[in-house]
Amino acid sequence: MFTALDIFGLSMDLISKRSPNGTIDATKTASYRARSLGLLTLWQNIMSRTGDLYSTFEISNSPIPSLYGLITGFDIQEYAKTIPLADLTFETVGQAQSYYFEADGQGTAYIEDYTTQWNILATIVMPTVTNFTAYKGTVTPTNGAIKSRIRFSGPYYYRTLNRALFGIPLDPTKIPDYKPWFKVTMPNDFKSVDTIIDEFPDRQYAKDSTYKWEGRKDLFINYYYVGKVRVVYKPVPIVISDLAQTLQLDEITSMSGAYYLASHLLLIEDPASANFFQQMFEQLRLESNIKQPVSEAKIVDVYGIHSLGTV
Repeated sequence: MFTALDIFGLSMDLISKRSPNGTIDATKTASYRARSLGLLTLWQNIMSRTGDLYSTFEISNSPIPSLYGLITGFDIQEYAKTIPLADLTFETVGQAQSYYFEADGQGTAYIEDYTTQWNILATIVMPTVTNFTAYKGTVTPTNGAIKSRIRFSGPYYYRTLNRALFGIPLDPTKIPDYKPWFKVTMPNDFKSVDTIIDEFPDRQYAKDSTYKWEGRKDLFINYYYVGKVRVVYKPVPIVISDLAQTLQLDEITSMSGAYYLASHLLLIEDPASANFFQQMFEQLRLESNIKQPVSEAKIVDVYGIHSLGTV
């Protein structure tokens, strides 16, 4: 990969600023050097739109199953205190060691397990809220417990969803948000998606999965998806603030930077040379737009004679 300094050196060659001994006089080219940072930043932004500038971001997912079973507990249930008293309970087989749920009102939730009686493992006091709020934590199961439950109580009406009990010990900071779709935070330089590739545990590949996009950069993946997802995306080019920086573009595309830089450095002092270098830059930019061969695809013989194979 080229650095900005490499491109600067090539541009100095183009405008004859390299001495016979192979050096570039820093004093005589100080103005060029100072202007090159901004010009190369502009050039890299131009080429990122026309050239093949891509980055890859990988997400791995191995969901922690809930004791309630697959795709269970995501639905909305209402707590409505009745007479006689009736709490809202969600019972399952197994010993709970962690929990997650959401509720949108004031009340009290209990995490319990059963031996010969129901034992309270945790009491969660839910304050007055208007939106669904997440509650999660760890508990120590009772020795010999055979089943567990979440029990909702309180004096007022509220709703609950995304309920889960986990039967394995978890670090409190690593209890997952148990939602049908979890949001993936994209890299800071993410601009737009190009391709999403799934890699399943059996090493098969595919270009579709259980995911969805909201807006321009919010990726949501199904909680129970198992495997890796590689997101190939268009990045926002970094600002070039030092000539020692490595360019994000490939070496072939980077060569156009020397012509772009030379043309803009000479706009005032030598318009004719500037125009020539600009034309060379435009030619290289057009060549960078030539797309790579497409992936393998079946060619259909519309005349019904024979199969034409693949490309």
